[in-house]
Amino acid sequence: MADGDLFGDLGLERAGLVSPSFRVSVHRTLEIATAEVPLGHGILAWTYGRAEACPLRFAVASSVALRPCVVFDAGVVSADGEGPKNARSVLGAWAAPGALARADWMIPLSPKGWALALEAQGGLVLPIVRKTFIFEPSSTVYQAPVAMGLASVGAGVRFP
Repeated sequence: MADGDLFGDLGLERAGLVSPSFRVSVHRTLEIATAEVPLGHGILAWTYGRAEACPLRFAVASSVALRPCVVFDAGVVSADGEGPKNARSVLGAWAAPGALARADWMIPLSPKGWALALEAQGGLVLPIVRKTFIFEPSSTVYQAPVAMGLASVGAGVRFP
């Protein structure tokens, strides 16, 4: 699923291995149409917040670093039925802990500490609330998986 997010990151940059970073973000996915079943299909979208903690920083080069992180997502998944005449919309809780690895590349923009921040990350979350959406009597439209992969790229501005 593709999503967009808005985040804030607070970090304590140190020369050593222990250089913690904390991030909070708000996400909204694009609407996703489920596979067609005999009665119709569903449209799903996730709205959730994510908290990330990255306690370590492995310097690969002077401006490139790798960070292992733990994450926790919490929010809702909305499902809208399309097809049957008694289709309805429902909200379900969403919660998923996980882990990811982030690669950061800082490109200095000024001697005062401003930098262009480029990043790529990948990981895995394990939904602990696994909703199943069905059309009655028993056509499953969507069931949350046991594990979900994460991958993203991003850019931002770092200021002192």
